[in-house]
Amino acid sequence: MPAHKAFGYVRVSGDAQAESGVGQDAQVAKIEQHYRKAMAADYAWGGVIQDPATSGSTHFLKRKGGGELNRELKVGDCVIFAKLDRAFRRLVDCLQMVEQWTQRGVKIVFLDIRGEVFDSTTFQGKLMLFMLGFVAEIEWDRSVQRAQDRTQTLRRQGRAHGTDMIGFERVGDGHGRQFIIPNYAERAVAAWAARQIEQSGQSIYVLRRWMEDNGMVNPRTKKPFTYDTLRNWINSHTALAAEEARLGVDNVDTFYIPPDRVVRLADWPAKVREQVRLRVEAAAAHAKSS
Repeated sequence: MPAHKAFGYVRVSGDAQAESGVGQDAQVAKIEQHYRKAMAADYAWGGVIQDPATSGSTHFLKRKGGGELNRELKVGDCVIFAKLDRAFRRLVDCLQMVEQWTQRGVKIVFLDIRGEVFDSTTFQGKLMLFMLGFVAEIEWDRSVQRAQDRTQTLRRQGRAHGTDMIGFERVGDGHGRQFIIPNYAERAVAAWAARQIEQSGQSIYVLRRWMEDNGMVNPRTKKPFTYDTLRNWINSHTALAAEEARLGVDNVDTFYIPPDRVVRLADWPAKVREQVRLRVEAAAAHAKSS
């Protein structure tokens, strides 16, 4: 049995990459196929260590899987990456980790760089690593800029973007576009929790336990609140209420949409306006009955 091990490492930034060639399953398949064809005779299989939904800009050793892999590697072992940019998106991180592993006697294989053990000790190897690492970082910076530009465009149009915010939801206009509108059911839960903390002086820990014992769940997940989630909901409600008061919106004809927009009811498309009216009426009825 070989004395040394070969490990695979895969990373994806999010679910959107699952259908591309850099999806987790695709990376695992490439790595395992390469190991069976080219390395099984010389290395025992150590398995594939994964970092799902992890940004490439996060330092390798600060990733859960990255840290685990680094601890597993011993002198003479080998690590296989499907692509260099799956391992690194920052040039400095790339150069530092490759140098560290090389000094420890760990061999490195990037399948998009000939699929051979990478020699970073030669001038040619160092130059290639620098160039490809630099390209990976530039591509990352460009993708971030594109995402920021798209977000700004959607914000100007009042359309949905990014992660759903507490107290808001997405609705469609019937033409494939989505818009952010207030979610008063979530706001009612957050407002109630904030009042309990303010009036009773009890801790969030105590309130969370009481809510769980009495069957009060997170409207989004239909599961009990965690401490961190309940704290975030309370803090978000407090900040939202303060901003709405500052801007003078009435949540009937004018609405605040974070981070910086005041929207009139008439600004939304007809189907979106109808959804907003229904939620405003339901919130008013709930407030009257409670």
